[in-house]
Amino acid sequence: MILTYGLTIIIAMVWAWRMISEKRLIWKRTPFLWFLVAWLVSQVLSTIFSIDPHTSIFGYYSRFHGGLLSSVAYATLFMAAVSNFDRSDVKPLLKSLLFGSLGVVLYAVPEHFGVSPSCVLINGQFTTECWATNTNPHARIFGTFGQPNWLAAYLIMTIPLALAWLTETWKKITQKIQTSWLPLGMAGITLLLSVLAVLYTGSRSGWLGLGLALAILFIGWLFILIRQHFNQTELLPHALRPLARHWTAVPLWLLVGIGLIFGIVGTPYTPSFKQLLARSTTTPVSLPPTPAATPPATGTVLENGGTDSGKIRAIVWRGALKVWERYPLLGSGVETFAYSYYRDRPVEHNLVSEWDFLYNKAHN
Repeated sequence: MILTYGLTIIIAMVWAWRMISEKRLIWKRTPFLWFLVAWLVSQVLSTIFSIDPHTSIFGYYSRFHGGLLSSVAYATLFMAAVSNFDRSDVKPLLKSLLFGSLGVVLYAVPEHFGVSPSCVLINGQFTTECWATNTNPHARIFGTFGQPNWLAAYLIMTIPLALAWLTETWKKITQKIQTSWLPLGMAGITLLLSVLAVLYTGSRSGWLGLGLALAILFIGWLFILIRQHFNQTELLPHALRPLARHWTAVPLWLLVGIGLIFGIVGTPYTPSFKQLLARSTTTPVSLPPTPAATPPATGTVLENGGTDSGKIRAIVWRGALKVWERYPLLGSGVETFAYSYYRDRPVEHNLVSEWDFLYNKAHN
């Protein structure tokens, strides 16, 4: 985040220097401008009336992010991009984002196999022991994002872009516009590894988000193709015939590769090939007589097993609604949930496995 703030300052200074040297105001109106202004005003007011203004300005103390400072930085970057980029700059920007996502997944995927690049850099050990007490090699990965759901949220933004990049590259190759296969390979590798990384995050919300994103992408794609090829004087099936050429523009080997990844690794909602095979080969065995009912286990939930994350979040959401009732207009302050939640924390939270965790956000 310090790097982000430093780069934002440099970009703002270069933007200002360009306006001074060209003696004109470089500022483009965007439909999002008034939404951006309203959002920033709400953040400023919430910071002014915050229960802890210092946290609201600089962000949550272990992350230096999420406060007014980061909001202003992101708004500055957005307006600098809108004001200085033109249409020809968009594709190079998206490709740089995709190359960055390839670096992200190459950093994250080894964690699934018990090797963290962070640990290699910190202490030269090919393990995950520098950040995890649990050395389970099949733990959920998070890469440089600190949390699996955040990594999944990033990748479900870049996966549709990788798919579009791959489709466009394949179209250029088939039309003899482009002869190099390297961009196609880069796009395919980025897409496949990103899908694999989302699987290894074990993020259910990530998979739901990815499914929705792909559904919107394909519906929009289909709508554009129908609009391009539909002829009102002909029947619809005849008009849809050219679609076959576009749908096969996505290489079949890529679709097969994604299907194999799903089958080998499994998803949060579907079993892997290994699990299906184990189910089919399992033979029923005679069960011993049911023993007499045992008394319920004593102790906390933490001592008897983990609590489902959905149940925990439902409790946290109830507390968050209580916080909103206490501060209905501007909230308790930007990034202050870790402080305000404990004034209205439901007593049921003491009975879950994460009873002693610090909750700094009402997740999802």
